[in-house]
Amino acid sequence: ETRYPGVDLIIIRENTEGPYTGEGGQLRRGTPHEVATQGSVNTRFGVERCVRYAFELAERRPRHHLTLVHKTNVLTFSGDLWQRTFDAVASDHPAITTAYQYDDEVMIERFVPGRELTVGVLGGEALPVGEIFPQHEIYDYECKYTTGMAREEFPARLTPAESVAMQDQALLAFRALKLRGYARIDFRLDPTGAMYCLEANTLPGLTELSLIPQAAAVHGLPFAQLCERIVALAMQGAGR
Repeated sequence: ETRYPGVDLIIIRENTEGPYTGEGGQLRRGTPHEVATQGSVNTRFGVERCVRYAFELAERRPRHHLTLVHKTNVLTFSGDLWQRTFDAVASDHPAITTAYQYDDEVMIERFVPGRELTVGVLGGEALPVGEIFPQHEIYDYECKYTTGMAREEFPARLTPAESVAMQDQALLAFRALKLRGYARIDFRLDPTGAMYCLEANTLPGLTELSLIPQAAAVHGLPFAQLCERIVALAMQGAGR
């Protein structure tokens, strides 16, 4: 029986993980530059415990239906864990029909075929253009973080005019977004030669194999000096 007559809706939530773990912290508390973070921590154990309970409850309900609700456009990684777990547990409960309900805000982008290019910006200066060659059609999560799934080439094989044009576009994006310090601006170059700016990464990777360090190395800036330059820019931005 439900609390209200005519209502057959039960919501099952995980209240011991996600944002309820208390993960996070504060920086510069009480200053004009205060930063507060609050993370969402999800484990396979905790997610599966919640999902299995929901399926077992659905089997005792007359509708035999279960819907997974999550915000895939903002909780990308935890949403992926929940959906994979939901699909895996669903295979143990064939009598239950399932569905997904996503966030009501959806961003759809047209696929742009072509070359995957990137430009690092360091202190208002555009670094050499690099090209990424993923094993998949797009530079997806697996290609980014799995060894051997992509290779990079710095500088990219472009005409001088193409390189300058892409660096100029990267600087325009950097300034339009009011970025500072360093960033990475990613592009697609379609078969007609048209450039499309995909995104600006305001905190790109900084291992010696990451894209910004590779571009800096081609520019004559070794990794250690690159790190020193980024720290100096950060201190400059903070007025120190």
